[in-house]
Amino acid sequence: MLLFGLSRSQNVLHVFASNGKPFRLVVDSLPVNENPQSHVKTGLLIKDTVTVALLFNDQTRYETELLLLVKRKPVKNKEFTFAVEPYKYGFRPRFISCSNLTKLPDPLVPPKPIEDTTWKVNNNIWEHYCELKDGKPLFFNNLDNGKVVMPDSYLAYAKRLITRCQVEDDKFKIVEQTILKNYLNSKQLQMLLSDISFELDKLKLIRQAGNHVTDPQNLKSLRVLFTYESSQRELDQIISQSKENSDKPKDCPKASEDTVIALLVQQLKGLDTDKARVDLIRTKSSEYCYTIEQTKKILAAFIHDRERLDASKQMYYTCTERSNFKQVKEAFIYSETVNELNRFLEQFEK
Repeated sequence: MLLFGLSRSQNVLHVFASNGKPFRLVVDSLPVNENPQSHVKTGLLIKDTVTVALLFNDQTRYETELLLLVKRKPVKNKEFTFAVEPYKYGFRPRFISCSNLTKLPDPLVPPKPIEDTTWKVNNNIWEHYCELKDGKPLFFNNLDNGKVVMPDSYLAYAKRLITRCQVEDDKFKIVEQTILKNYLNSKQLQMLLSDISFELDKLKLIRQAGNHVTDPQNLKSLRVLFTYESSQRELDQIISQSKENSDKPKDCPKASEDTVIALLVQQLKGLDTDKARVDLIRTKSSEYCYTIEQTKKILAAFIHDRERLDASKQMYYTCTERSNFKQVKEAFIYSETVNELNRFLEQFEK
C-alpha cells in the first residue's frame, strides 16, 4: 500500500501567511519547522489530502484540510502553494499555484573542471556598479555624487545578476544592495521589484529605498506590483510616512534627555503590537535624537527581531553615534537579523 502511494504522489506543500506573521506548520500531526517562519515548505508528501495546522506566536491556532489535486485528480512531482489569509472569522486558505518540482542535479556540486569555465566580466564593463569576485557581486557605494539617478546600465547589470540566481533570497540581496547603494527613480525601482516574487519582500525593499528614491511623488505607480489589497494599503502607508519624514534632519549632534527617552520607552511598552511601535518611531522620528545606549533601551521594548530591525534603521538617521551604530546588534536575538543590519549599514561606509 505504501509503494502504491509513493508511485501515485510525491508532492511538496508551500504555505505562507499573507500578513507576514511567523508560524509553525504541522502536517498530519507531524511538525515541519521548529522555529516560526512566515514561509514554510514541506518535504515530499505521499498523501493527496493532508491536514495542516498553523501555530502562531500569539497562541492562535488554525487548522484545515488541503487537497493536493489538479482538476480533482492525483498528481506527482508538483509544488502546491497556498496563502493563509486572515478574515473576520479567523483565517482561510487560498490556492496560489501548482508548479513542477525541479530536480536537483546529481551530484549536487559537479567536479571541478580541468579548464576554468567560470563566467568572467571585465570590471570596466560594470563601471562602478559592482565587482564580481569568486562569482559573487561586491557592490560599490554610488551615493557620493548628489542625488543623481543611477544610469540605466546599472539597472541592466542588476537584471543580469538576477537572471543567474536560482534562489529567491539571492535575488532579494541583489535588489537590496542596488537600492541601498544608489539613488533611483520610481520607474527603476518598479523594474527591480518586478523580479521579486513575494509581496512582503517588495514592501520591505520599498521601505529600505527610503530617501534614495528621487521622485517619491510617483511611488503610487508601484501599486501595479501588488495583488492583495492589504499590500496596497501598506504601500500607501509607506508613501504617507515618507512624506512626513522628508524633512528629517541629516545631523543630530545632541541626544535627547534620558528622562525623555524613558517616557518614549514607556509609551512603546504600552502599545499592543510591534507594528504599532514601529509606526510610533517613524511618526516621532524628527522629535528625538538617540545615543547608542538609548537606542538599545528603545529596541528592548520590541518583541520580534523583524520590527526591531525596522525601528533601528529608522533611528540610525537621528543617532548621535552613527559610526558606532553596529553596537546595537546586542539588542537582536537572531544572527540573521544582525546580518541584515550590517547590510543596511554598508551603504554608509566609504
